[in-house]
Amino acid sequence: MKLFFLIILLFPLSLFAQKQGQALVDSMLKQLPQLKEDTNKVKLFGSISFEYRKFNPDEGIKYGKEGVALAEKLGWKKGIADCANCVGINYMSKSDFTNALEYYFKALKLNEELGLKKVISSNLNNIGCIYNYQSDYNKASEYYLKALTMDEEYRDTAGIFSDLNNLGLVYHYQGNYSQALDYFFKAIKISERINRKDMETTTLTNIGLVFMQEKDYNKALEYYYRSIEIGRQTGDSQTINKDLSNIGLTYKKMGDFSKAEEYYKQALSLSEKLNNKYGIAIIFGNLAAVCLNKKDYKNTLAYYQKSAQLFEEMGQKSGLAQTQNGMGVLYMEIAKDSSETTATKRSSLQKAIGYLSNAIKMHSEMKNIKGLLEDYTDISDAWLLYGNTKLALENYKQYVFYKDSVFSSDSKTKIAKLEHQRELDLKESQIKLLEQENKIQELNAHKEKLIRKVMAGGIIMIIILAGMMAMYFVRKQQHEKLVAGEKINTLLKDQELRSVSDMLDAQEGERKRIASELHDRLGSMLSTVKLYFNSVEEQIDVMKEQNRSQYHKATSLLDEACDEVRKISHDLVSGELVKFGLVPALSQLKETIENTGKLKMEVLAFGMEKRLEGNVEISLYRVVQELMNNILKHSKADKVTIQLNKVENNLNIVVEDNGVGFDVVAARLKGGMGLKNLESRINKLSGTISIDSGRGRGTTTIIDIPV
Repeated sequence: MKLFFLIILLFPLSLFAQKQGQALVDSMLKQLPQLKEDTNKVKLFGSISFEYRKFNPDEGIKYGKEGVALAEKLGWKKGIADCANCVGINYMSKSDFTNALEYYFKALKLNEELGLKKVISSNLNNIGCIYNYQSDYNKASEYYLKALTMDEEYRDTAGIFSDLNNLGLVYHYQGNYSQALDYFFKAIKISERINRKDMETTTLTNIGLVFMQEKDYNKALEYYYRSIEIGRQTGDSQTINKDLSNIGLTYKKMGDFSKAEEYYKQALSLSEKLNNKYGIAIIFGNLAAVCLNKKDYKNTLAYYQKSAQLFEEMGQKSGLAQTQNGMGVLYMEIAKDSSETTATKRSSLQKAIGYLSNAIKMHSEMKNIKGLLEDYTDISDAWLLYGNTKLALENYKQYVFYKDSVFSSDSKTKIAKLEHQRELDLKESQIKLLEQENKIQELNAHKEKLIRKVMAGGIIMIIILAGMMAMYFVRKQQHEKLVAGEKINTLLKDQELRSVSDMLDAQEGERKRIASELHDRLGSMLSTVKLYFNSVEEQIDVMKEQNRSQYHKATSLLDEACDEVRKISHDLVSGELVKFGLVPALSQLKETIENTGKLKMEVLAFGMEKRLEGNVEISLYRVVQELMNNILKHSKADKVTIQLNKVENNLNIVVEDNGVGFDVVAARLKGGMGLKNLESRINKLSGTISIDSGRGRGTTTIIDIPV
């Protein structure tokens, strides 16, 4: 865990910073039914949505969208923009950045149409904050600089302060600390000039974090204590809480884990008094990191679990993703320090890889490149410890790819160009004023050139007409080619349909053949057996020798019947699996299950170009069938992923669902046949099976088979 809680404790500024709670929301909800369907009701929807952002963003999204719908019905663009902006803020609170951007851009477009430049600056800032979090620093800088230009134009001091801080954070994340400090000190001067202590503490914290990254810990502590002192003077408990955590983080980086734990616990106590769930979740994660450094794995696990639970309750995906990363690193450290058997270490590493894979999936959905950098580094190390150098190298390549995209010199150059372009634009606007004065003097000269321009225009028109004719003939030829291509495609599609029809006819014929075999061969044999046994029963006392012969004949027929059953059974399983192999059979299983509409399946295969032995494929197919049967019956999942990774002489299968999970220990003690059957099949293949599950967090089954 190298970056996690440092990133969360950096505070990008937003236009919205009010502190309201459930009591205020309840008061507004009581007023809502009393209002008519007019602009006042739209405003109230927006206010309710905005206040929900800190403690129930799902409700905030609901009321914000109702406000958007009513404003659209009324045709009130400003109301649509305001409510859309509130919806975006709530999505941002949930770390759902895709939807947040959709609503921010909707608000931005409407505000631009209305010419509300002060509000546009706020929209630009919010969009910049999302791109900053996603490590798209070029776009983040672009939107922050646009906001700064507008705020300077309207002399919006608070807006300029916010823009400078946000630009400082861009450079901080890129590791350009001198440039970051330059912006932060400019922001400090503004806050001191207008005597805004709340603004000053924010920047003091950011400056402290820069010095901490530069390993100038004494300077970092100096700025944190300055911020805390102002917080005590103004009664700002949130600021004190934030900087107590930062002091703890600084001592952790200094290697003084006792002091780090002391300050984190002070911050935790204050967060609990403030009922700040988000702050509590962060501090639990920080305490876990301290315990991990102290190799106190039991408390590390407990703190991460508490942190994950709170983030999940709040629907805070970014925090939950980082907690998944922390759990992965924890199990990797457990594996390193374990004195147990190789199997135990591999089990810990499998858990580590599972948690890190979850973190990668969540950070990918949020496009959080900084998080992905950490995840790919850690999972590469985990695969290396596991002994899978191929996957270790593949994940390390992913890390290098994302690192280059974020920290390349080209990216930094683009940001510098954006700033330079902004300065040029300011100068250009001044030059344009002078040019307008000179235009009056140039009008007479333009008259003399007009005739020449008309003549030149005539020549250009002739050239254009000739060009248009040439384009017409070219397009005509292209159209003819396109028509010919479409005819070919039609023929190919007809052929494909005939192939599918032939395949379906063949399948139907196969079903009829099996039905005929069952009826004519096996049925007649068993009927004959029955007659023989009836005959024996009637004449048992009279024809002993003959009875004995009939008995032997009946036995022989029974043997033949058994053989026929085996043959027919073999025929029944000789479809997709026997003909094409395990992966196509699983793909067919995926299609069958998805057609039920109960869940979505994903089958991923790596290194499975060659077929496995027939009995191995059949056994593994039955294992996956049993797992899918359990998932459909009990898990309440809506998504399942099956991964097959074949590396050299080892096959690794991972089946993962997002269902309700179950208590694995209790299931084993219960002695159900399902788990026993699975373990029996895997043991026959000299393999191992590991199941990681728990109430409310899905199930991951990992199977390793020598092949």
